[in-house]
Amino acid sequence: MNTQQQQPKQLGLLRNVSLRTQWGCRNLKNSAITTVRNNEIAYSVGSRIALLDVNENKSHVLIQPAEVYSIEVVSISPDGKYLAAAVTLNGGSKNSAVIVVHNINAQYNVNNNIDDKTRKYTKIQYDLNNLQLKEYDIKLKYMNFSYDDSSLIACCTNVISGGVLIFDRAREVLMQRVEIADSFVHQVSFNPLDSSRICTVGSNNLYQYWRFTIKSFFAAPINGLPAGDHTYLTHSWLPDNRLIAGTSSGFLSLVQGCDQINQIQYAFGAPQQSDRIETALTNMIVKDDIVIVTSSLNHFALFQVKPVAISGGNISANLILLNRLLIKDCENVPIRAIQWQFPKGGNNFDLFVATDKSIGTISLKMDEHRRKLGGPPNVKDTLKAPVEFIGNTNTYTNTNTNTNSYTNTNSYTNTKY
Repeated sequence: MNTQQQQPKQLGLLRNVSLRTQWGCRNLKNSAITTVRNNEIAYSVGSRIALLDVNENKSHVLIQPAEVYSIEVVSISPDGKYLAAAVTLNGGSKNSAVIVVHNINAQYNVNNNIDDKTRKYTKIQYDLNNLQLKEYDIKLKYMNFSYDDSSLIACCTNVISGGVLIFDRAREVLMQRVEIADSFVHQVSFNPLDSSRICTVGSNNLYQYWRFTIKSFFAAPINGLPAGDHTYLTHSWLPDNRLIAGTSSGFLSLVQGCDQINQIQYAFGAPQQSDRIETALTNMIVKDDIVIVTSSLNHFALFQVKPVAISGGNISANLILLNRLLIKDCENVPIRAIQWQFPKGGNNFDLFVATDKSIGTISLKMDEHRRKLGGPPNVKDTLKAPVEFIGNTNTYTNTNTNTNSYTNTNSYTNTKY
């Protein structure tokens, strides 16, 4: 479908939003950004990682190994103590997984309380040739920390046969590889309540739970997913053992336990709508009961996850569309990543928005969007304990009695562990 022909009809349904502030960046590599602290963003430029404090309007470049050639992706730990970067090294093997884990407090030497001998970073390096994969030039393209003490890092690669690699941060070794046949894994995340469980999303209908130990791994299917060949591109954890995932065809799937709990919802219009925006959902972030997804065409959709009572005294949830927005300052530069500007606490829903050339901020006044539904005008009246994007293990309460049923699909033993 021709995007240029759609645009005039669609824009009438969208509210335009402008970037509030903007910082220019040269060669923002893969637009890899993550929020470190409130008002502080980490971004990669070439072979370096910088922390930008938007209050002070100044940046701090992290110390790292001199042989780092480029940064592929970055990720912050749930406790905010560690920043991991998947890197390539000068002269290094093309089939080598290298993760530099920065100690944020040691990098800053906060209040001069950090011992000078405290390492500012550690390096995990693993030869991917040990996995005997068919592909060459394998790279890590996505990472996530576990929620307990950030002891584990799960990664997916740029090849189908890579599966999920789980590294032990403290021991600096590969702990386990979850083998996933015939699916390209786009994202992986740990269960906030149990670091031995992960969720993966990807091609060929990959929307799957896994449980792993050092010696084996097990799969638990999600029931009730839509039929057809779907690619799940992005996902996030919600309170009460819920998950939400977005697809390349533009719909969202809300899951509780091991079941999809309501009908799929298209973020930018269902296929039968003449004015729908036909686009993939490329980014997703969650805070409190709010879900924000973006399209490849710089559209935003805002949803609220609303709990509902069902028979037997159980609690389910509905996904309610609040608004659709268009970021009008980035018409010719696609948005690559979004993050909360204030991930910890409060009622602030401002965003960092990254393109290939700049990082900007957007202010979202959620009380206005909520009033559209007849809800209370004050955000405080509707928000529950925050579910922060960078993680807060105290905010997740598992009220679901459904126990995941895991099936042993394969086993893998790492003799190096």
